[in-house]
Amino acid sequence: MNAIIREIKYLCNRIKWLAVLLILSLVFSCSNESQKKQEKRIITVSILPQKYFVEKIAGDRFQINVMIPPGASPESY
Repeated sequence: MNAIIREIKYLCNRIKWLAVLLILSLVFSCSNESQKKQEKRIITVSILPQKYFVEKIAGDRFQINVMIPPGASPESY
C-alpha cells in the first residue's frame, strides 16, 4: 500500500512540474511573438541601386539601409 501512495505522490509531483514548464514555455513564446511582429529585421546594402532590388524581394518585412549616402562616392568607403 505504501508503494502505491509513493507512486501516486511521485506522479503528482511530475505533473505539477510539467504544468509549470508548459506555462513558462507558453509565456515566453507569446512574448517573443509580439516582439517579432513589432520589430523589423534590418538589411544593409552597400549602394543605392541594390536597395531597390532588395526592397522588391523583401517587401515590407525588412528595413533596408544603405551604407553610402546619396551623392557620395562608393570609392571613398
